[in-house]
Amino acid sequence: MNLIPASYIPGLPASVLVGWQPITPGLSPEMLSGNGLTEYQKISSEQRKHEFLTARTLLRNMMLELGWDPATWRLEKEPLGKPYLTNGKENRYVSFSHSQHTVFAALSETVDLGIDSELTRRQVNPEIVRRILSENEWKVMGEDDPITLWTVKEAGVKCLGTGLRTNLKELEMTRTGDHTFTIQINKEPGMQAVSFHFEDHTLAIAYH
Repeated sequence: MNLIPASYIPGLPASVLVGWQPITPGLSPEMLSGNGLTEYQKISSEQRKHEFLTARTLLRNMMLELGWDPATWRLEKEPLGKPYLTNGKENRYVSFSHSQHTVFAALSETVDLGIDSELTRRQVNPEIVRRILSENEWKVMGEDDPITLWTVKEAGVKCLGTGLRTNLKELEMTRTGDHTFTIQINKEPGMQAVSFHFEDHTLAIAYH
């Protein structure tokens, strides 16, 4: 497990821990039980199995970093797929993202959040970016880095936990600094977001 130093993520609340781990073949599924084991057994792709076990290993190590007993907490999902941690009495917040070779996770006791990542070198068709931006966003940020805009929107969707039901245009970004944004949902106040670069990735974390 590797932690991303707070100096890379200006504006992120101090209660949020962000970690990453290369996708690692050969991890043992013995760490899994209950719903986690059932979900793993349904995966047919070997790559997806590696991603799944890497994410669970990363989460376990981040919990230990925070002094949380992994045996006490279990990873569950909301009806639309948003993950969270619970011990049966209280819930805590977690979000995952992965690229071709890396898994990222964000974890917090008090801040609801979503994380998204993309390889910085990825080429994005400008027409795709145009389709996810409102008219106002396009006027103000249409020339901005498309990977940044994409990851901020996706992080917002993950924070909401509404998945594919969400039209990305319903989440309207306003840049508040070089690396910070607010996100409104149908014109109502919603979330804050931070965007940052780490090694060969562009990442965003939305939170409220």
